[in-house]
Amino acid sequence: MDPATSAHAERDIRYHDIIASQYDRVVVEPRWASINALFRPMSRSLPAQRRLMLDVGTGTGHMLRRFARLFDNVVAVDHSEGMLDAARATTKRFGLSNVDFVAADAHDFLAREERRFDLITAVGFLHHLQPASLASLLGLAQHRLAPGGVLIVSEPIVVADAEPRAIAWWNRSYRGRPELYDASPDDPDEAPLELAALKDALAVASLRIAGEGRGWEIFPRRGGASDALGVAILHGLFGRTGPVYWAACRAA
Repeated sequence: MDPATSAHAERDIRYHDIIASQYDRVVVEPRWASINALFRPMSRSLPAQRRLMLDVGTGTGHMLRRFARLFDNVVAVDHSEGMLDAARATTKRFGLSNVDFVAADAHDFLAREERRFDLITAVGFLHHLQPASLASLLGLAQHRLAPGGVLIVSEPIVVADAEPRAIAWWNRSYRGRPELYDASPDDPDEAPLELAALKDALAVASLRIAGEGRGWEIFPRRGGASDALGVAILHGLFGRTGPVYWAACRAA
């Protein structure tokens, strides 16, 4: 790892160690209905064989919460011990006993790993990489896919469209009282990805997009079923122009 990449990784680890215990409260839970609306079609892209899953950059375990119970065994990798502690708590809370946790750099793990995985997830993780590392990591992931395996990626992307007025109206109450971190750590200041650059990196890594989707961040208002229904309607109307992107990929 070159000095610039190493320094970036160390800063990223410090940041995520600090925010780990509050990440779900600030980031995941306020977006859960929105995430569900966005990710629901992913289930159609899951592999038929479901023996082994790998979650790279597992964070607090969002993808474990979503998919781990569908697989015989799961490996969750992150370079932040704080995030791994939070992910362990997630698996305990949701009764998931089939997950092994590994503290490691994603590149290093994929480069030395010999097993092949039916599902690899890399969600909200790739934009933390240095741009030059993106295609390299995706290539390593492609080589670790089992026959018929699927790689799922999801990232914030750059968009030209303004947030639709209906979503801005819906979000106004949340944005008046947003969830915030108690501490203010040194943010690594990573930017959303250019969608064309992400797709180019997937192609360079010999990965074919088999399914994809987009959505907006839509926050809760009062909670409950009415929120979930409202979010689903807004996503159905406006989601395909949104700044959150996912793709399910297979080896080309």
